[in-house]
Amino acid sequence: MLRPGGILVAGFIEEGGEIQRRYQHEPTKGRFLRFAKFRTVGDVEKFFRDAGFVQVSVPERTRGFCVMNG
Repeated sequence: MLRPGGILVAGFIEEGGEIQRRYQHEPTKGRFLRFAKFRTVGDVEKFFRDAGFVQVSVPERTRGFCVMNG
């Protein structure tokens, strides 16, 4: 539950990132990534801003996995 003025942290696999590219070439799809929806940093930033967050930042971005907060 998020309180007014609280911080939301989201981790996601980036569309076009290393994890997605590697996953696309696997002959057998794993349980998790088979259902994953890949998003760009811009997509997730728009989600944060549309939800009313004023400050959005990317404190961690590594090999196709991104963490954002707002």
